[in-house]
Amino acid sequence: MNKHALRGCYLSALASLRPSALDRAYYDKQVERHRGHPKAHVVALIALARQRLKLFYKLLTTEAAYDKEILIASHLARRQRAKARFPQAAPPSPPPAPTSPPAEGMENLPEPPVSHTLSYDAGYGG
Repeated sequence: MNKHALRGCYLSALASLRPSALDRAYYDKQVERHRGHPKAHVVALIALARQRLKLFYKLLTTEAAYDKEILIASHLARRQRAKARFPQAAPPSPPPAPTSPPAEGMENLPEPPVSHTLSYDAGYGG
């Protein structure tokens, strides 16, 4: 892609965050989705720029007219269909308590922190 076009899309997405509630909601969702990534803000802006570019392309290549109400209604309908297809699973049960007493001299040591393994390419499918 042309670097000037890419920069234009990025700046357009950045400028749309304040006036557009739809773009802000999509951006916030992407930031939450990519939490833990070193530059979640940048990843979310690029995702928003891509969504906006797809919308512009659709408007230019079809006879479709942009209507925010129809866009919101179709998004909510898609979410309802997804919820019907993939119902929420029950939360996992807590792990069982340890049954053996701690080794001698290890009673007062703090628990080690829980480490979460995060791969930079996890969830970044094309």
